This record gives sequence, structure tokens and C-alpha cells, in this order.
Amino acid sequence: MVMHVVVVGGGVIGLSSALAILEQIPGCRLTVISDSFSPNTTGDVAAGIWAPYLPGGTSEENIDRWAKVSWDHLQRWYESGEWEVLRLPGSIVEDTPMPTPSWHHIPAGFRRLSEEECRTIAPHCVSGYTFTSFVVEPSRILPKLARLIEEKGGKFEKFFSQSDISKRDGGI
Repeated sequence: MVMHVVVVGGGVIGLSSALAILEQIPGCRLTVISDSFSPNTTGDVAAGIWAPYLPGGTSEENIDRWAKVSWDHLQRWYESGEWEVLRLPGSIVEDTPMPTPSWHHIPAGFRRLSEEECRTIAPHCVSGYTFTSFVVEPSRILPKLARLIEEKGGKFEKFFSQSDISKRDGGI
């Protein structure tokens, strides 16, 4: 029996997930459904920067593990030269003392900033850090992700409403 997988969403997360599924489950039947695809997604007018965020209820261990997987993936894309992934230095500063994040060992060149350095960035800030990260422009990678999905047998289907999804294949 062939597994059929439906991925909802035509943006970076949806297409990245679809490609990962096709790579992990060869031979599955995969369909990406969305109300819009590139060049008409939110991602087509945005950019993404690697910087882990600790949402409530998520352990630092999981954040660190996911951050490392993402970093390594972006590093491979960067080194290949095929994905137009950029490396960009940046700083995060706050007006209150901030702890060193658990993921500090992952990005290139991570270091704490002195209070004086923080104040040169923003006069009211007292704590922060700097590191070199990856920047990705979805408008450049979405078409490539879509092509790879199609090459691996994935299909794309536009839907317009929740009822369209419910009607599809007898419901999800």
C-alpha cells in the first residue's frame, strides 16, 4: 500500500516539510495544498534569519536540537552555493540583563557584548550578544523547493477554503 501524505501550506515551512517527507519516505504519494504558491505567498515578500526562539512550554533541549538541525541544513545549502543562502553578522540587544542563550555554541562567532558595545547600538540597551547567522530569501528558494518536490513526484493543488480541503479525497 502506498502512503498518501498531504501537506497544507505553500510557504517555506510547507515546502521544506514536503521535501523532507519525500526524502524520508521514498515512493509515498505527496500532495501540497495551499491557497497560494510562489510568487504569491507571504514568504515571497519576506526574509528569514536563523535565530532560535524559546516559545513557552518548549524545553531548551528541544530548541537546541532543532536549532542545530536547522543550522546544519542551512550550512549545507550555503556551502553548496546553489541556494543563495547568505551569511550576515548581527546583534541582539536588550534594555535589561539577558542570559547567554543555551544555543550559543551553534552559530559562528557568538560572543557576549559589553554594556558599552550595547549602548553604541542602542543607547538604552545594557546587555546583548552578536553572532553571524544565515539569511534566506524565500522568493529565491520557494521555486527551487517546488521544482525538487515535483522531481520527486510530489504534486501541488490549489484550494480556496476549508470546505475544499474537507471535500478532497473524502476529507482529511
